[in-house]
Order: sequence, then structure tokens, then C-alpha cells
Amino acid sequence: MPEQMVDNPRRAWLQTLLTNMDTTLQAMRSALDKPASDVGSDKVWIGTSAADTFKSELTGRNRRIHTLTDGLRTTVEEALKAEPLQVSENQARQMQQDHQHGW
Repeated sequence: MPEQMVDNPRRAWLQTLLTNMDTTLQAMRSALDKPASDVGSDKVWIGTSAADTFKSELTGRNRRIHTLTDGLRTTVEEALKAEPLQVSENQARQMQQDHQHGW
């Protein structure tokens, strides 16, 4: 008798992770978007080499945080897509045990 198939619990965990990440990543991005925009507009601080250095560094960090957060999100999305929709009851049980142990 074939084993019963059930929803893959790892998919649910990855989907929850993505949802939580979207909130957190948006907050991280927003933390630098406005300051980078303000400094980049040359309305906040201009005319010194320190201002130019700060503008360049802030702009670079802002781009970097977007690149890193996009990459992180993409990694989780790919993991989600790689998971089957359903697994056997035994596989699901093992996944739940692994998840409880942090594996």
C-alpha cells in the first residue's frame, strides 16, 4: 500500500520566511534610501571633500544593501521552488523533527 502524501512542511516554513523577510528587508532598505537620496540631491551637505566622500560612501552602502537583500530573497525563493508540493508522511515527520532540532 503506497504511503500517504501530505503537504511539504518545508514549503510552509520557507513561505513564512519569505513573508517575514519582505517586512524586514524593506525596513533595512528604507533605512538608507532616504538619507542616500537626500545626500545625493546635493541639498544636504555640499562643497567639501568630506561631503563628497560621505555621499559616495552612503550611496555605495545603499546600493550594496539592495544587492545583498535581493540576493538573500532570491536564495530563499529558489529553495522554495526546489521543494516538492507534497512529500510522504514519513518525510514530513522527519522534516518536522529536523526543524525542531534546528537542522
